[in-house]
Amino acid sequence: MISLKYLLTLLSVVVLLQACDRDPVDPVDALTRYEWLADTVYTFDYSKAVNPPRLKMDRTNDRFFASGGCNDITGDYSINGRKIHFKTFSDPVEFCEDTFETEQKLVHMLKTAFFWEIREEKLYFYYKSTLIGVFRKKN
Repeated sequence: MISLKYLLTLLSVVVLLQACDRDPVDPVDALTRYEWLADTVYTFDYSKAVNPPRLKMDRTNDRFFASGGCNDITGDYSINGRKIHFKTFSDPVEFCEDTFETEQKLVHMLKTAFFWEIREEKLYFYYKSTLIGVFRKKN
């Protein structure tokens, strides 16, 4: 018969191995590890767009890189728990046909973002309690 001590040790090893096989627990690590593609910015649906707005955040120097499809947008960000602040934006140049509006929406959403969270492999931005952006991990 198997002893209780042996059974508990085996169970502990199984639980430990399962924990090692999961995505990062640190939410900031998950935020900065992936490139994110917009599903929605405010009420605009980009989930089926060929070239949706994108966002990548660099943890080493607190910089972000974004694009609405034509212009690249860069700047700095700071995080304090679930609060986020995007700042010192580069100015998008208005030489794009029919897509500059996307850059404007993206910049406005980032400037307005106050809280963030990651749930079920999606990144959510909020202004106070209002959802203003949803991004998915780029495959």
